[in-house]
Parts: sequence; C-alpha cells; structure tokens
Amino acid sequence: LIKSMGWRATYRVLAVVAAVGFTIAAALVRPAPAMATPVTINLRQLSANPVFRAMYLAGFLMSVGLFVPFVFLKPYAESQGVSPAAAATLVSSLGFGSLGGRLILGTFAGKLGLMRLYQMCFIVLAGSYLIWLLGGASFAMLALFAFVLGTAYGGYVALSPAAAAELFGVAGLGAVLGAMYTAGGFGGLIGAPLAGWLNDTTEAYTASIVLAMTIS
Repeated sequence: LIKSMGWRATYRVLAVVAAVGFTIAAALVRPAPAMATPVTINLRQLSANPVFRAMYLAGFLMSVGLFVPFVFLKPYAESQGVSPAAAATLVSSLGFGSLGGRLILGTFAGKLGLMRLYQMCFIVLAGSYLIWLLGGASFAMLALFAFVLGTAYGGYVALSPAAAAELFGVAGLGAVLGAMYTAGGFGGLIGAPLAGWLNDTTEAYTASIVLAMTIS
C-alpha cells in the first residue's frame, strides 16, 4: 500500500479497517460483570508507593530506548547499503517478534516465575541493542536484533498486567495499568527526538544506539 499509495493514504486505509474491526469487536464483547463494591484507586497514594515508582521508572527508561529502533532502524540499514525494501522488512521483523513475545512468553511464567520472566524481558531488551551496535551492515544481524528486541518488548506488554496484579492486587487494576502505561508515552516523546538530535549532531548512529542501550 505504501509503495502504491504513499504512507498518508495507507494510514487512512488502516484507519477504516481498524474502525470496522473495533466496531465489530465492540458489538460482540460481553458486558463486564458488575462489581459488588466498586473500587476507587487513589492515584496520589499509588504514585507514593515505592514499588509502583520503580515499575513506572523502569517502563519510562525502557521506552526512551525502545522507540529509537522503531524510528531509526530502517534509515540506519539504508545508510549501511541495505535496499529500502529490505530495510522496511526490519520493522516487520520487530513486529513479528513482538507478536511472538505476547503470545508465547506468558506460557513460561509458571515455570520461570512471573516476576523473574518480567525482569528477564527488560534484560534481554537492553542487551539486544548490542546486536544492533555490532551488526554493522549485516542484514541478518539487524533482522536478529529487531526480532529479539520485539520479542522482549512483546513479553513486557503481555506480562505487565499480570505483574501489576501480583504486586497491587486485581481491585482497580485498570486504573493502576492506566497510570503505569503513561510512562511509555513520556518515554516515547523523549527517546526518538533525542536520538535524532544525536544522529544529526554526530552524523552517525552510534551515539544514539549506545544511549538507547545504556538507558534501557
């Protein structure tokens, strides 16, 4: 679609497809069972909880680095001589890894322990940048980096609700997750523009890759 219509028109097509899909899903979903006693979460007290603060900071720092490859992996690959079409598939590889992480990693939580697996996602995600740093012009290495990063990120997304439920309980879990997920928004706002500034200043990608790895 991007090749034939351009990315703006492609987004419009995706918007229509998503709107139809979400409408059908909303029509099919069952109403949530009414709670006997509605739970109200005090966000001020929640933000004062040191465990919540640690999880929020972890999510924020991870997101600062996470969106660097989302934005710059394709132009980096092209700068190394990879064709534009092949470079675009790296983002798809990242997406496939994320899908696999969401669907598969949760099944290992019982064997490895939920919180340990959750922590391992952070460790693998941070370590994956080393593959990018050492990958150079190798398309295979860049594809491996994208897949490993995506898998760790997908695992983080899949395990975050369960980790929050284990630490804070299921009462008011939606509010807890809503507050926690703002960390990713703030991290995304900072990471990619900062990496872009570094790329422009140094006329290379090395500094932004190292920064993403260090912060993660």
